[in-house]
Amino acid sequence: MKHLRKFLTLFLIMCPLFMLAQSHDFEIKNFQENMTDLSAISSSVKDINGKPTALIRFAVRDMQFEFDANLGIVKQEKKTGEVWLFVPSGTKRLTISHPHLGVIRGYKIPLSVKGKNTYDAEIEITNKEYLQTLYVSNQTEVSELNVSEDVEAPDSINSQTPDSIFTQPLEALFNDSLDIIKDSISVDSIPTAKNATASRKVNVYAGVGFNAISIMGPAISLGIGYHNIHLEASFTLGLEKAENIGINYTETNSRGFLGEAYDYSCNRLAIRAGYALKASKKFFITPQLGVAFNMISGDSKRKSANNSQFNSITQMSASVGLNFDLQIGKRISLYASPQYYFPAGSNDAYKIIKEADNKIKSWCEGLGINVGIKFHF
Repeated sequence: MKHLRKFLTLFLIMCPLFMLAQSHDFEIKNFQENMTDLSAISSSVKDINGKPTALIRFAVRDMQFEFDANLGIVKQEKKTGEVWLFVPSGTKRLTISHPHLGVIRGYKIPLSVKGKNTYDAEIEITNKEYLQTLYVSNQTEVSELNVSEDVEAPDSINSQTPDSIFTQPLEALFNDSLDIIKDSISVDSIPTAKNATASRKVNVYAGVGFNAISIMGPAISLGIGYHNIHLEASFTLGLEKAENIGINYTETNSRGFLGEAYDYSCNRLAIRAGYALKASKKFFITPQLGVAFNMISGDSKRKSANNSQFNSITQMSASVGLNFDLQIGKRISLYASPQYYFPAGSNDAYKIIKEADNKIKSWCEGLGINVGIKFHF
């Protein structure tokens, strides 16, 4: 009985200490793989065995967080609102600590970490008092930059420099800052690093180039991009002709041979959608799917039959391809866009005339490429 009492007494003493050691005022959220980001590949960071590392990017509000992993951290970089950790393949657990918010030991990564892959996560601070003091410290830094030498800043701000904020008791600091913010600032209204970097400008661009292999001629395009999704329309003016194509209808004893002859040319209106992948800082690859309207027009050279079905033909094609963009300036990029076209829909007139000249068939079927320059607005 005496030993049981000693054990209970020791347990009651150690339990609060254990809880204090494990306490933390932040959480790890939204840990997921970013399959479209190639930062881990382009960085070429390798572990001690020469194998490619994985990249874990934490969005953070406070740069005082420190990190460790069960296999170690090969390289750590601090970006604006982010911390990049290059870790060996097979890393399973992380330890994250903060001088004021505590520590999370042995956090189990919910995914299988593999080399050359990029993973994104967010550290959310759950201590509201610390969030508000952190916000006040950021506002203080901005105010000190904007206050001129002739204007004296309020004592409530000048008395708290960024260095002194974290040396004062949290409770006293919160009470002082509460008079300044007066409940006008809510935790939900504080911008996170993730939200600050999430919004991107809409990318609107126009392109001029030359189309080859299929339809030979100049081309113009207009596109719009939102995040990684791009929608583009283009028009190609065909310069080539398939000359003197005769169409036979019938023969009669009274009128003899009846037929038509044309010189054909083709223009193309195409619409494509794609998803841009960042291969490097200035190089993008965009897989694309689209549809093209190949407008084949015939200039009549000889006509002896009352039939005009071969004067103008529009054959629709489906296309798959890639668009390669190399940025050479802030608003200028070079592009090359190979596409492969498949006939879509049924057009009896096209089926007849494409047998007369293989050039007509290549306008609507097979490989084509467009190269040129884009101007971004």
